[in-house]
Amino acid sequence: MRFKLKGLTVAALTLTLGLTTAACGDSDSGGGENDKNITIGVVSGWAEGEAATVLWQRLLTDKGYKVDVKTLDTGPLYAGMSKGDVDLFLDSWLPGTHEDYWKQYGDKLEKVGSWYDSAPLTIAVPNYSPLQSLEDLKGKGGQYDGKIVGIEKSSGLYRVSQEEMLPAYGLKDEFKVTTSSTAAMLTELDKAISAKKDIVVTLWRPHWAYAKYPIRDLKDPKGAMGKPDTIYTVGRKDFGKDQPEVAGWLKKFKMDDKQLGSLEDLMENKYKGKPEQAVDEWLKTNQSYATDPVAGEGAVRHGRAALRRPRPYAFRGPRHPAKPAMNRTATSPAPVAQRVMTRGWTLCASGRISAAARYSRTPANVPR
Repeated sequence: MRFKLKGLTVAALTLTLGLTTAACGDSDSGGGENDKNITIGVVSGWAEGEAATVLWQRLLTDKGYKVDVKTLDTGPLYAGMSKGDVDLFLDSWLPGTHEDYWKQYGDKLEKVGSWYDSAPLTIAVPNYSPLQSLEDLKGKGGQYDGKIVGIEKSSGLYRVSQEEMLPAYGLKDEFKVTTSSTAAMLTELDKAISAKKDIVVTLWRPHWAYAKYPIRDLKDPKGAMGKPDTIYTVGRKDFGKDQPEVAGWLKKFKMDDKQLGSLEDLMENKYKGKPEQAVDEWLKTNQSYATDPVAGEGAVRHGRAALRRPRPYAFRGPRHPAKPAMNRTATSPAPVAQRVMTRGWTLCASGRISAAARYSRTPANVPR
């Protein structure tokens, strides 16, 4: 997925998205212009979506909205939006990666706005690598132990790399895309760079790894990795009609590579597990996101007294939708039942199955 975001529009950012748990809540989302309750879905492990969600947490919450965040796999998330149980999803990859979901649910959803214009699947190497193009891998299988380090087997990235890219460049007899997890791939990348060893990994833009490591993409002259997607904010049907003010802000929302990469890096490294602190530091160097006026409503102050911090929201788990991570919980300032994701079902501490649980089964062969 490629870092080519355009700079954030002034009017987009005077909001704050309070990350709180709604999976065990009893109230439905949606409800007209005066409704200040918004439910946002997020997929654990997708760094760009987590970063955008945490940022809008701050922005919408400071605007007086009560925002519940549901952690769901991709399929259940789209299904939940189609039923009106989820209002927004900030990490919809279209037209390619999430094509199947859009075909199935698109008539019950609406595109609110696009915030990242070029999000490709990539094959990356350290800057010191002599490789410049995927064509350069030919004849070098022995040098790289015949492997390109991949992520989850269920991911679209694995499917494209193994089934499309390798045959296109005549590499199927020399290389294999290994499967593990996104975290394991990044660990191998980190170790190889620290030791100045050769390595080839599957990646995507946007991703915080491009801000942390000296890496670059191999050129793909045959276009075997597919055309870049656009990352959209997608809403349930009639979201724009019910929440015209928020929809207007989201339509103007943009981030560039540096902004997104630095926020992801803070969240995934310096403040891992403490996203609210990552946003605190990020806003110090990106103050326009908190101070620019929105639609003449004045400025949102960026000072500790002006920010109402929600309690921590923990992001954990693999990137692909087929195997939801354990112990993904969210809490809000108000007392709510704790939610955990386990074996594909969303359960409440009270023993009830939440509304989101109805959509929590995802086919294992669905890509990213």
